Amino acid sequence: KGHYRITSSLVVNGTREALIGEGPYSIISLDVTSNTSQRTPAIVLSALNSSTHNEYSRIERLHIKRGTLSSGTWSYATAPPFPTTPDKTDAAISVRGEPYNAAGGVQRAVLQDIRIQNFSTGIYFNNVVGLTVKRIFVQQNSVYAANGSITGNSSKYCLGFHFDGEPFSDNSMSPLASIELEECDVDHTGVSDSGSYTNDTKSYGYYLKGKDLRDIYLRSCETSKGKIGIFASSSNSDWNWNIQIDRPIIDNFSQTGIHLENLNGAGATTINGGYLVGSGDCIWVDNCRGVTVTGGVQFLR
Repeated sequence: KGHYRITSSLVVNGTREALIGEGPYSIISLDVTSNTSQRTPAIVLSALNSSTHNEYSRIERLHIKRGTLSSGTWSYATAPPFPTTPDKTDAAISVRGEPYNAAGGVQRAVLQDIRIQNFSTGIYFNNVVGLTVKRIFVQQNSVYAANGSITGNSSKYCLGFHFDGEPFSDNSMSPLASIELEECDVDHTGVSDSGSYTNDTKSYGYYLKGKDLRDIYLRSCETSKGKIGIFASSSNSDWNWNIQIDRPIIDNFSQTGIHLENLNGAGATTINGGYLVGSGDCIWVDNCRGVTVTGGVQFLR
């Protein structure tokens, strides 16, 4: 394996381009020594231009970290800047269809066997179609609270996976369709916990927000020590959605295992099987239609 230092984003924007680690995996460290508060992805997977989308790209076998470098020695102890409004700049891998001027700027890409550490968001998705995402592990650094580099702040976010379902223009095609996550894991150990969820950082494992969350599949996905495991929210003017949550493992949450709100347009959400344990409500549903809970879900409190 190799260890590669970068100071700006690596861009994968051509059809059938690939970024694949050597051997078991390679390390990519985003060096933020000069500005530890900067919001910069390590990798951007995007369209080539406004008229050419990106198909069949692959990102695999990488360990992506955010840190500082001094006298040849890396440190990953400083917490990233947790935003009050999370967006495409916060993620280790930012998958976005821009600058393509139609739906589906990134299509049929594969991301798998990746470990992400010390970013406020693991992976961000917008204007993408037909993605396969497998065995992604997103974690923070457990020394944050111990070294005083972070305190609980209920206005700031720390996300594992961010699904941005806001279309780039009204009545346009869905910005997200057919994204399948399988065997992914988010560990929020290290994000400061005040002991009262009303003051904790918004540490959400899987964050789905927007008018058109279409064909999102979460299969055997796990979270631990977060405020909310899976959070899905739309608005009263939402269009279509289809969220399938199959065999989730939501462990040790401080507020809610699965939180669903305002999913009340033409669509449905299914929770099938799985295991939810924590100190709050296992499933919270508010102003939604078409929610099905089945398959012997286990609730433990």
